[in-house]
Amino acid sequence: IIAGHAGACAAAVALSAMADEGYLKGAPLPGGITEKGLLRALIVATAIFYMILSGSAHPPAGACAVLFVDVVPIKSLGLKFVLFPGLAGAGILVLVQIVTFAVKDKLTRGRGGFKKKFT
Repeated sequence: IIAGHAGACAAAVALSAMADEGYLKGAPLPGGITEKGLLRALIVATAIFYMILSGSAHPPAGACAVLFVDVVPIKSLGLKFVLFPGLAGAGILVLVQIVTFAVKDKLTRGRGGFKKKFT
């Protein structure tokens, strides 16, 4: 989860910076597709590519990367976006998962839990 979010957010920052430098200007786009739409697609595709290569696939990380393009105040964060909400949000997700599993384990201990043997 953490690696997926970090990579997706870093891809968003890098590709957005390239777009700001004009790398997407003059790209031949089919009717109806804007440069912003192309940037969104490139960011998501790059995030998915990274997550598949690294084995850290987590679909919400792609959505987090798209936020960088769509929400103007977030774009002003620049590279800090990788830390917050990227890594901070992923860390909170992992923390909630750990607490949830610990509470579930505490509550089910002694009652046999939810574990069943299937034959």
